[in-house]
Amino acid sequence: MRIRAAVLCLSCWISPLPSVAQEVQTTTFTAPDPSAKNSETFEPGRVLAIVGGQPILAGDQMLMINEVLQSQGADVPPAVRERMIEQGMRELLPRSIERKMLYQEALLLLPDAANLADIQKDLYKQVEEKQLPILLKKYQATNLAELEARLRSMGSSWRALREQIVEQEIAKYAVTSQLDVDSEVSYDQMLTRYRQNQDQYRVENQARWEHLMVSFAKTPNRAEAKRKLVAMGNEVVYGAPFADVAKRDSDDFFAAQGGQNNWTKRNSLTNRVLEDHVFSEPVGRLSDIIESDLGYHIIRVIERQEEGVVPFTELQDKIRQEILDERQQQAVKKVLEKIKKRIPCEIFLEGVKYE
Repeated sequence: MRIRAAVLCLSCWISPLPSVAQEVQTTTFTAPDPSAKNSETFEPGRVLAIVGGQPILAGDQMLMINEVLQSQGADVPPAVRERMIEQGMRELLPRSIERKMLYQEALLLLPDAANLADIQKDLYKQVEEKQLPILLKKYQATNLAELEARLRSMGSSWRALREQIVEQEIAKYAVTSQLDVDSEVSYDQMLTRYRQNQDQYRVENQARWEHLMVSFAKTPNRAEAKRKLVAMGNEVVYGAPFADVAKRDSDDFFAAQGGQNNWTKRNSLTNRVLEDHVFSEPVGRLSDIIESDLGYHIIRVIERQEEGVVPFTELQDKIRQEILDERQQQAVKKVLEKIKKRIPCEIFLEGVKYE
């Protein structure tokens, strides 16, 4: 079936939704009590908006919000936590409304011959084959039961998450079926953009590097510190993975990440001795032992970038994609403006507008 293939083969250019939907029943919902607008308690079943007769619930957004809360640590005061939940609900709701509108528009556009149940079935299979392994890794689960437990502890479930992913994939059809984007980008268009945005393509002097360290504060004397560092360096020279050695023995702040220091700008390190070597050592070569006030060090520069504007020849593909992305976003915006006029939306969360 042609339409079915179109839905199942949608590209992923539409940005992923930040929330995870609970399963939404297709029954008609009545408007909630207006007095609930001022409540700061977000029970999972609380209706935040009704789009074309279908609700968006507070529980639809709790997974993303709980992930943000967890990233803040366990010491968030209850009052601050409530404010963060409220803020998260307001920030996520417009995108949830947009997804719901696109989904309903897609259902209207599907021809009568399209079998929605079959499309959903195939999408469920794709989610389980492609997304489930990623989610298991993300939530450090070894099987579906463990994943379900993790998701439920964060206010969601595997079934709810799967439903939202499938709904989102179908929603993409509402845009792609109406999208008209010129895919031709000329050399002159790319060159003009490059010349008009020189600051955007400017890079600073920076380097990515690996670091092994023995701290003077953690060893009885300097001789012992040097002995330990020499032993680490020899392991790397004779083939041991740098990251493994760093994780096991290094005193570097990034030892847990294998001693990997991502892009470091010139004049950003407080250890000036170390910085001088980061910006002078040959790329890819293990340094000699470096002594600073803090300890002994061995570094290896992975990549270094000099200050200046990246040449146009190195940016052509990137600039072409930027132009195409801008055209696409403008086209999507026009499609959404049309859809908004056709599908009614009522919002019950105070302070949120979708215009």
